Amino acid sequence: MAQSGQHRKPARLAPGPAPPALLRYAREWLGLDSRAIKALQETFGQVGDLAFTLRYLGDFEAQGGQVPVYKERLEKRLSRALEAARVAWGKHQASLDTAQ
Repeated sequence: MAQSGQHRKPARLAPGPAPPALLRYAREWLGLDSRAIKALQETFGQVGDLAFTLRYLGDFEAQGGQVPVYKERLEKRLSRALEAARVAWGKHQASLDTAQ
């Protein structure tokens, strides 16, 4: 642990592909097309938003709240979003394989 007044070294990224956000912003900074990576990032964001909301609703229900219809709709949306993310990731991986 760093002592007061000292800074810790930043964590190093693990070897392998860069996270989609990092790739997107790097491509934008370089003036390159980032639409495909942006779409992938938005797909993952939708999954994250829905998962967070469902977790929040689960906590609400644990405290006695009732939202079964809304929660059921969100679970269906999350299922569709997860499938869309799987498809998008597969397409992204395939495009990386053909680019090499």
